[in-house]
Amino acid sequence: LNHILFPEIFAEGQRPHYMWGVLQGMNLARTLGIRRVSIAEFGVAGGNGLVALEKIVETLEPHFGVQVDIYGFDTGAGLPKPQDYRDIPNTYAEGEYVMDSDMLRKRLKKSQLKLGLVEDTIDDFIRSRPAPMAFFSIDLDYYHATMAALRLLEAPFDLLLPRVWCYFDDIMGPTKCEFTGERLAISDF
Repeated sequence: LNHILFPEIFAEGQRPHYMWGVLQGMNLARTLGIRRVSIAEFGVAGGNGLVALEKIVETLEPHFGVQVDIYGFDTGAGLPKPQDYRDIPNTYAEGEYVMDSDMLRKRLKKSQLKLGLVEDTIDDFIRSRPAPMAFFSIDLDYYHATMAALRLLEAPFDLLLPRVWCYFDDIMGPTKCEFTGERLAISDF
């Protein structure tokens, strides 16, 4: 149904999993009378996900009458050194997925980058009291970074919609299992 209602997004090959989460979050906000929400991408790398989120939001805001603030969390310097086996060091290596932050900023219209390790940036973000979180995506690869990002769900209730839609990128694939990475972080959280 989304591809019929919003063909401009799906014709461009954007991320339907992002579209679904953002659409559901905005619909809930509208139902509750909330006029502004936040969405976030944890693990930005080259920025294609943030650009997709901006296009999705640009399309949906007029339909829902809800304004959306977009945040992108990333080290800016690629993956940090894995801390232990839970960060799947046989699959990921330090320095992968480096961001060209200057080039990315030129591509972005409204997203705000939060650069640094998630464990160092998430608490300040929560203290800044953003609009209620409606959707977030986690593509952090590592267990430890995912655990830090999930602290967002421990924010005061007024900073979260009653239901926050979540997308986790790295839960399936070679060596990804319930004992490592994002799947273990979800379980432990």
